[in-house]
Amino acid sequence: MITLILSMINDNYVLEKKIGSGAFGTVYKAHHRITNDDYAVKIGESAQIDYEAGVMKLLNGHANIPRLKWCGLIQSKKCIVTDLYSLSLSEIKQDKLNVTSCLKQMLSAIEFIHGKGLVHRDIKPDNFMIKGTSIERIYLIDYGMAKPFAKYDKPRGLVGSMMYASINVHKGLPYGRRDDLESIIYTVLFLLCKKLPWADLKCITEKEMADKLIIAKANISNLNNKNGILMTIIKLHKYVSGLGLRESPSYTYINSKLI
Repeated sequence: MITLILSMINDNYVLEKKIGSGAFGTVYKAHHRITNDDYAVKIGESAQIDYEAGVMKLLNGHANIPRLKWCGLIQSKKCIVTDLYSLSLSEIKQDKLNVTSCLKQMLSAIEFIHGKGLVHRDIKPDNFMIKGTSIERIYLIDYGMAKPFAKYDKPRGLVGSMMYASINVHKGLPYGRRDDLESIIYTVLFLLCKKLPWADLKCITEKEMADKLIIAKANISNLNNKNGILMTIIKLHKYVSGLGLRESPSYTYINSKLI
């Protein structure tokens, strides 16, 4: 493929440089030719980009979810244009974050997503971003693996990140709303400790690792220094891990624990 750098998209967005890549596409930084505002452009295979664009259109309008600015073609490849974010929560120093505020925003975004009939399926610190230098608002990105939860398909393998996947996902059970919530709990646990309790587990096989992670995640109530928000996280973990696959989570109950 001819280089895309300096290519013009939709007569408005000029590609500057590659800033990332993943299973579903390559991400570039771009700027608007008139306003000079910065944007992110994801370029990939048509079917996957179309799918992600469709999900983002459905989710448009929530304060913690990126806005889809444009979707179309560049050099026969499909692309989407969104707001550009600067850092993920995994890159921000712990003392700079209001973890309770982050948790409330995560829950607001995921309740909205669930209300649209979808599960995100890839909740982790790398997928929560900030814009510019402001840490007051976070944004949940990457909707390539989002899926309607009503289907409750049994996964063909691990869905999402192994470190942040729910216990039931490790067991090979269908993915539901409870699993997004459990991944949020592990994400917040990382923000509090800057290292997950199971981060250093060493295993030869994926099955062995899954078995050890199930045990470690089931025993987060044994963590030391159980005060403040960490105690709240442990209580929420007990509630979420006890939900049935088709059971609708009580977001009101969850949020009541954060007051």
